[in-house]
Amino acid sequence: MNLPWQLLRSQRASWSLLLLLSCLLYLLVRGTLVAQMVDQSILDRWQGLQALSPAGGYQSPVLIVDVDQRSLERMGAWPLPESLYGKLIDRVMQARARAIGFDLPVPRLSMMRDETMERALFNWKKRVVMPVGSWDTVPYHRRAQLELQPDPDGVLRRIHLYAGPEGGVRWPHLALATLEAAGLAPQPATWSKSGSGSFQGTVAMDMNGTIAAGAGWQRDATIGIAFGRNLDGHEHVSLLEVLDGTIPDSLLRDRVVLVGVTAKALVTPLRVPLDAAGGQLLPVEIVADGIDSILSGSTIGPLRLGVEWLLELGVLLLLLLGLYRLSPVGSLLMWPLASGGLLLLSASLQAFAGLAWGPSTLIAVYTVAAIAWSIRGMIGPLMLVLQSGKLLGDGAAKQASGRLLFSWKLQDLERSLQALRQALAEQRSAYYLMVDALDNLPDAAMVCDQRQTIRLANQQAARLFGVAVAAELEGKPLEYCLRPLATTPEIAVDLLQRLETLSLEREQFELQDIQGRNLVIKQAPVFASDGNISGCVLMLADVTLQRNEQRQRDDALYFLSHDLREPQASSLALLGLMRHQPDAMPLPVLIERLEKHTRRALALAEGFIQLQRAQTASFHVDHYDLAALLAECVDDLWEYAQQAEVPLLYADSDVSVPVMVDREMVARAINNLINNAIKFSPAGSTVECRVEVQGRECAVVVRDHGAGMSHDTLVHIFRPFYRSATESRVNGAGLGLPMVKAVAERHGGSVAVWSELDRGSEFRLILPLSTEETTLALE
Repeated sequence: MNLPWQLLRSQRASWSLLLLLSCLLYLLVRGTLVAQMVDQSILDRWQGLQALSPAGGYQSPVLIVDVDQRSLERMGAWPLPESLYGKLIDRVMQARARAIGFDLPVPRLSMMRDETMERALFNWKKRVVMPVGSWDTVPYHRRAQLELQPDPDGVLRRIHLYAGPEGGVRWPHLALATLEAAGLAPQPATWSKSGSGSFQGTVAMDMNGTIAAGAGWQRDATIGIAFGRNLDGHEHVSLLEVLDGTIPDSLLRDRVVLVGVTAKALVTPLRVPLDAAGGQLLPVEIVADGIDSILSGSTIGPLRLGVEWLLELGVLLLLLLGLYRLSPVGSLLMWPLASGGLLLLSASLQAFAGLAWGPSTLIAVYTVAAIAWSIRGMIGPLMLVLQSGKLLGDGAAKQASGRLLFSWKLQDLERSLQALRQALAEQRSAYYLMVDALDNLPDAAMVCDQRQTIRLANQQAARLFGVAVAAELEGKPLEYCLRPLATTPEIAVDLLQRLETLSLEREQFELQDIQGRNLVIKQAPVFASDGNISGCVLMLADVTLQRNEQRQRDDALYFLSHDLREPQASSLALLGLMRHQPDAMPLPVLIERLEKHTRRALALAEGFIQLQRAQTASFHVDHYDLAALLAECVDDLWEYAQQAEVPLLYADSDVSVPVMVDREMVARAINNLINNAIKFSPAGSTVECRVEVQGRECAVVVRDHGAGMSHDTLVHIFRPFYRSATESRVNGAGLGLPMVKAVAERHGGSVAVWSELDRGSEFRLILPLSTEETTLALE
């Protein structure tokens, strides 16, 4: 009996056992029929909720032409004459529809071909899609299969984009074939098909799309249909209204037309995972939803098996790690939060990634694990009593243990726990008070004894020194923590010497650590009850942010008192000279010099303002083509480059490079890079500009062939107001490159530079490509 009790006493051993049992339970539950049914019910519910609020404003191009009861009453009994379908094709296509697809068999009613139908198929060829088995002997039109195969529970959730006999042609489904006929199919082809050869003969098919093809029928490229994605629902018109001209051409123009039977006597609705319409749709409406799913990119597919295993086991591990830190009550309270989170994850994967994943297995396993962990936590008081002989005394400990083990009375349990609480409270109240006080301090704090050993530390200290929990610092010498902070051994020795001698007064000094952080260190003595110093409290406050703000204020003051003042002082000096010596220089020369100084002052002020905007102002981001933006910047600086005799070479991009940026700020950053390249390039050399795409990032590359920069210069070029020896001979305040760096970082990018003396420099403004994640991050 000792081993089980030991496992329950050790939290780590208990959790390891819980992890093992949870994994075994997961393997037993996963894939069972009950789990599959519950998962499918959850996923169907997400489908129904999504259909209530279609996202993205998608507008379907599909127009459904109904072979309804009214059309049959006016045009004759089913099947309708082939000539009517030929007239329908001509009417629809002459109205400039994109394509027409028939979600119904068009049988040959006589041995002779109908001239109207054949002429229509010949005229419109591949823009007409007919089901396999209808007019197969005519080679003009596209052919498609109409298979709609419900799941074993009778609900239709998916279609097979390709299906056909084994070893023969895989016919595209009507939804995909109609999109191909309309020129709207995804390019390059998203769906793969297997098999080769040619299927000879006809295929029987009923009004619901059921194919009598035998056991050799194979299916490929299965997709789940996202029902109800169209914003306003599908538009229906009657076959009779189309043929008699009641429907205007404008309603047919640029539409994808589907022809299907809606007469109740001829077609049976199929069950779909929708709450609306009684959970049933007609076959032609299901095909229309399939087209909408493909066009809107909202098809639903399962997770890959390996990814699903990795996701479920990873989430299970995270949930169990959460239990490790929770109390018994916390474990039970965490259950609804974890279950809700799993349901939200399932809904999010289906809504945003088009992936169907059911969380029922994880919810079931986590429920059992949370209950088991709560029971284990409730046995904790028993373990404490069994181990508390020194607190209660051996006799009292045995008596309390016996009451807990063999009594079912709540009063006996309370009596034992009360005795334990009283014994523990007297010895640990002071300790808890100190721990709570330290943990509630905003800065890193540590309590050290006279030997400079850390006895207590708060979580802020753990974060400052790079450890997971504060307990890792306790028992370590103070030198162990402080020495790695010093930038040099000499500074470390001086710091430790200042802290070794416990002073009666509080001390405070500042240190810049090896990571560049500014730390204010405060030391205060701790007095024992006899009045002697028993240790000290050490507090370390990170004031890096405050120092950076002070540095920015100093930079601004330097800019106002030096850089901005210099051209103004020069202008005043010229005016003073002309006041006392009117003939000192010609008036045009004076005007030219005053204009030069004034423009320099304006340029300095503008550069400073742009740097401040790049660092603090809010950005107005939108979708832009980075290649087009670079081309505009090159055009803007073309005249300046010609005047400097430095030709600009722009490598035009063949494809669009989408980015989500503040156009004005990025354009200014690009202009700064090109302007600098022209400014520091000798006459006769070239400046090359291009856009590159690498993975999920793109870069504006500006290359010059000037004097280049040394390594010492490269270290400082992005610091505000820094100017190298080369730059001192050229107008500027050292604000352009810091502005470029700020713009790049505000957009989630960076700036890279390569330079070599006498070979020139290359700057790369790196930005993330426009994706859904970057859009949400910037917004």
